[in-house]
Amino acid sequence: MMQKSIDKKPAGPDRELKLFTARQYIPQDLPISVTRGRHTIREYPPGNELISRREFWKIAYIFEGSGILRINDIRHHLRPGYLYLCHPDDEMAYELVEPIRLYQILFKRECIAGELAGLYHAYNFFDLFSPGFVPKDSSLHEQLHVFNTNRNIYALIRRMAHEYDYHDANTGEMLKHQLLELLIELARLSTRSFVRKRREEISGIVYDYLCRNYRQPISMQKVANEIGLSRGRLLTLYHQQTGRTIGKTLLDIRLNEAKRRLSESDGDSIERICYLSGFTDLANFYKYFRRETGMTPGDYRGTVRRSGADKPEINDGA
Repeated sequence: MMQKSIDKKPAGPDRELKLFTARQYIPQDLPISVTRGRHTIREYPPGNELISRREFWKIAYIFEGSGILRINDIRHHLRPGYLYLCHPDDEMAYELVEPIRLYQILFKRECIAGELAGLYHAYNFFDLFSPGFVPKDSSLHEQLHVFNTNRNIYALIRRMAHEYDYHDANTGEMLKHQLLELLIELARLSTRSFVRKRREEISGIVYDYLCRNYRQPISMQKVANEIGLSRGRLLTLYHQQTGRTIGKTLLDIRLNEAKRRLSESDGDSIERICYLSGFTDLANFYKYFRRETGMTPGDYRGTVRRSGADKPEINDGA
């Protein structure tokens, strides 16, 4: 059974919002709906501005066809084997170049609320189901909309569809257990996705962290813990991606901050600038500054003032 809108609300210029209700799509005698359906180009052509929201959660698995799915104005490519997860407050729209066939799993959070409370995930996957979660305020949610799944998940969804059609006295409980199994499998997929993404972007993540915290003592173990890697793996990956050590990057950030302060500040002493820039020892600050610039901090300040030079460039760490 495909979704049919029973309510329409304005969604801004040239856009129309359809609201799908739980009463229309989730049976009263079951907590979950599992159906097969088909969407066509006629319903959702390229450039489609018809967006929708729901009173329920939606998981959909594409097993035929391809197209674009916009969720909160972020475009996701769909093809067979892809699954998407939508929060009730997500605004979504299809743009199809060919028909798609899909399984749709619709459910209210309340049917598994008790079980969700006992589940754990290192990257807070299950926070998506908390009552106060706001999709548009979460960068995490953007990364969890669409999954490239595996055969085990496809087989599980087909079992859910079979159970839904079978429909005996135990079907409601069986569907809840199968839904929890599916969500746990998706949480595990999200873990692998986050770890892979963090490894690919490790240099940028580390550099951003150092830029935010350069004035404080930096623990490589703490950085590694925040990123979810061992200390040794973090140091190795960063060096592989940048050709530099994290320690050298941190020193350069502090040095550039000191150069900026020396060129801009008249009242601060060199000692104060040393500490404000994250250095903890004045003698080492002088030694590193001379080694990197060929002059003392005082000579640098005088040279910049006399030449009227522009502010020193800040190394972007790339």
